Parts: sequence; structure tokens; C-alpha cells
Amino acid sequence: MNTKNFLKTLNEDLRSLDMLLETDVEERYLNIFVLGLPRSGTTLITQVIFSSLNVMCTNHLIARFWKAPLVGAFLSKLVFGSLKETLFSSTYAKTSFPWEPHEFSWFWHDIMNISVLDQKPIKIDINKIDWNKVRRKICNLNQILESNLVHKPLELVGYHLEHFSSMFEKAVFVYIERDQLDVAYSLAEARLNHFNDLNVWWSSYPPASQFMKIRNSPYNVQIAGQVKFLADMYEQKISHLQENQLVRISYKALCDDPVSLLNELVNKANRLGCNLRVLDIPGKFEVARKERDAELLKDLIDGFDEIGGISYE
Repeated sequence: MNTKNFLKTLNEDLRSLDMLLETDVEERYLNIFVLGLPRSGTTLITQVIFSSLNVMCTNHLIARFWKAPLVGAFLSKLVFGSLKETLFSSTYAKTSFPWEPHEFSWFWHDIMNISVLDQKPIKIDINKIDWNKVRRKICNLNQILESNLVHKPLELVGYHLEHFSSMFEKAVFVYIERDQLDVAYSLAEARLNHFNDLNVWWSSYPPASQFMKIRNSPYNVQIAGQVKFLADMYEQKISHLQENQLVRISYKALCDDPVSLLNELVNKANRLGCNLRVLDIPGKFEVARKERDAELLKDLIDGFDEIGGISYE
């Protein structure tokens, strides 16, 4: 039996135990949901929040129990306790230590009945989502870990931001932005790193109707569309959030002054009646400047021009 089949069987077998751990708990703790484009700094901002505030995260151990997340949370509490050490580094969103943040994407796909096929749009049937189950699982994760939580579900929550903002009274959504051309270049590098092929899709999908417009396009138009359509979606979704639900920050501002982010989160949480406090003060982060391939950069700029144009530096 390979690892994937072992974990799949283990998850199925532990579902009954997960149900025993689940209670009708009220929403007592704060949940922080990190949103943003892939390669925009979402991992770094999640690490900053996790390591500096009195919050826990869905870590690498919990992520192995996507169908039995409460079992994973219980084990994580036993094994890791309150470990918060981080190197503030990652490799394409994969963090260094097993107790650090994990996107937990298999859990979000499973609980929201989302399916993704290679090079095909995400299939979402909103009528099949049990929103009470989603809320119950998150609140029980809080209860078992006895803590506020930071999540990095990106567009998997972004698609349904209106539901999450109304479903959780004690929730803050953090949206991090980065220069779109920087994001596009990093996405192109990721395609080369993972597949050695610029024509193979990597990471987040925009809404299905927009994905279909670019699915068969050249790689530069695909990437430009991926960036632009996801950014447009987020802009539309977060425009409906209440002021006390949203923290918006640029990647540069995060690197230059992470303490301001922490203070804003504490202030938002206090207004929601949640006990959030700063445990550690991080220093500034240096923005790495890599030499860029001029031809690749030109292709991506042409891609943005073809997709409709954006403002970029």
C-alpha cells in the first residue's frame, strides 16, 4: 500500500472518531482567513500571524487528516503543543516545520465538494455544500485546539466569501496584494520549476467561466488571465465585507512593517469581542530581487496586454 492509499484509508476509518469529537459548540474564538493571489506573500503573512499572535494553525500533521480534521487537531495538540518556531521561509508554499501553517486544501475541497481536474476548471455545486457542517468543523477545530486559528484557504474560501463572512461573526479576512507582474513572473517560474514546461497550469484557478476563456491560450495569456481574473474576483468579493472584517495589506508593507499588520488585527479582533494579543515582534523582511529573463518578462507583459491590460510598474 502506498502512502496516498494508506492516508485515504486511514481518513475513512477515522471518520467515526471524528464524529465523536464533534460537539454543538458555539463560536468562541477568532478565525483569520488569509486570501490572495498565489505567489503574492500569503505564506509569509500566515507565518507572521501564526508565530506572532496567540493563534494556532492547520499544520502539516492536521492536513494528513482532511476527512477527520478533529482527530488531526487532537493529535497535533498532543504532539506539538504550542510550538511556534518558524524560519519565515517556504518553498512554493511548503513551510519548514511540521507544526507550521499548511493550506489544508484537501480538507477544503472535501468539505465544500469542490473537484479539480488537471487543466480543467474547478467544479462547484453550491447546493451540495453543507454550510452548517463547514461552520461546525471550524468551530470544533477552535474548541479542540483551544485557540484562535489562522487559515490559508485562498480562493477556496474566496469563491464563497459572502457565505463565510455571514457564517462567522468572529472572523477577519486578510487580503494581501502584490504587483501583478511580479506575481505573473513568479507563476511562470513555478511552472518551470514543477514541470519544466511553461504550458502546464500551476496553482489556483479563476472562476470556471473565466478559466474557459484562457484554457487553450498561450502560456503568457494563461498566466496573465490567471492573475487578472483572480484579482478581479477578490476585488468583487471583498467589496461586500464590513470594515471590521477586512484587513488589506500589500506585500511591500508587510515586509517593511509587519507590526502594523499585527496591531490592526488585534484592533479588529477586539471590536469583535475576541482576545487577540501580540506574543512576539517580528523584524522587517527583505524583499529578494532576482535577475529576470528579459524575454520571459516581455512575453508576460504582452500577455497582460492581450488579456485586457492591467496597471503594472
